[in-house]
This record gives sequence, C-alpha cells and structure tokens, in this order.
Amino acid sequence: MHFRFDNFKAVWDAYQQMEEYIFHFENRYGRDALVRIKADWAFAARDGRGLTYREFSVLCAIYSAIGDKELAIVNALFAMQMNRIRPWH
Repeated sequence: MHFRFDNFKAVWDAYQQMEEYIFHFENRYGRDALVRIKADWAFAARDGRGLTYREFSVLCAIYSAIGDKELAIVNALFAMQMNRIRPWH
C-alpha cells in the first residue's frame, strides 16, 4: 500500500488509541464484525473522491452480513445494485 510516515510516534499513538477504543467498545457492546474491503474504496470514501461515507458504510454492512461464504461476491454485487451503490466508479 506504500504508506510513508513522517512521524512514526504519532502514527503509533493513533493506532494505540484506536485499539483502546475498540477494546472498550467490544467490552461494552460485544465483539464487532470485521470485514475485508478494498483499500482503494476506503481511502476514496475518506478523501471524498469515490463512495460517499453512507455508501461505504452500507457496503461494509453488506459484506458483514454475507460473511465468508461461497458466492459472496455475487450476492454483494446484487445487493449493491439493488441499493444503487456503484463501488467501481
């Protein structure tokens, strides 16, 4: 993914804060689902140049509901088309 960090300590501190947040969230509400998503889509949504945040969160929810099952890609694409979400633009 070719990341370049000018200040590794700041990145490490942010990572530790994120881990602490996840730890407290999961202790309070239970384990959260983890999904694999194309990095380009995540960064495009973050930067406002691709999917909107709403579209990205719906895509993550669909992937979470489908899980790691056979034909998951076909089901995810069908669900996205039904919701008029186009992750490939």
